[in-house]
Amino acid sequence: MLFPSPHPDILCLLQSLDAAPGLADDLAPAGLLASEERERYATFRAPKRRRDWLLGRWTAKQLARQYLDARGAQRHADEILVRADGDGSPYLSLDGARLPVSLSISHSGRYSFCALTDQPGAAAGADVEMIEPRPLSLAEQFFAAQELAALLARPQAERDLLITLVWSAKEAFLKCIKEGLRVDTRAVTVALPEQTAAAEVWRPLAVTARAGLVHADLRYQCWWRREGGMVLTLGLLLEKKG
Repeated sequence: MLFPSPHPDILCLLQSLDAAPGLADDLAPAGLLASEERERYATFRAPKRRRDWLLGRWTAKQLARQYLDARGAQRHADEILVRADGDGSPYLSLDGARLPVSLSISHSGRYSFCALTDQPGAAAGADVEMIEPRPLSLAEQFFAAQELAALLARPQAERDLLITLVWSAKEAFLKCIKEGLRVDTRAVTVALPEQTAAAEVWRPLAVTARAGLVHADLRYQCWWRREGGMVLTLGLLLEKKG
């Protein structure tokens, strides 16, 4: 079942290491990987890297299968390949051809969160982060001055959530523009939400970027939600209408 989405043009899925036998033990579930993926997986040595990579592939392929099933094209997971462009951005390939969708993969702790959109010219960005103690030095180094000032004005009890949220929202945006941390994170500004209640619902989040990072013909939307001890963020870059 797809994870609830805040927008009709984006599909998303959250999965854990408990989703399939073997994932938590660095073992690929039967029928998950194509031969070239098995070869790449065999090159990983660090257990965390192996688990993250496997879980990301599992989540992305489950999302892709549900997307294809809805269009009458049922396929096995090992027929769908998750490949990477030169900039590291993932994409989906089927029968040797690139699927016309934008894919984003994220993982944190025992969870992976993926999103895709098939809207022409659109891009999806997904990020999941565990809410945990984070040093103020992280915000001092990577946040814009107005973000840091807004953070310091909030109650201490909200700090771990808000630092996690701002970082996650920056990640989602930078995935949408396929730049990742090659861009100064202070070039992307996140407005802290007034409400940080634990209700597990999507909420809009205001994110602005330095001039030139997003083409003038595109508009960016972002949403966030708390899910257990995690923050999820979704970004969608779409062509402006009219």
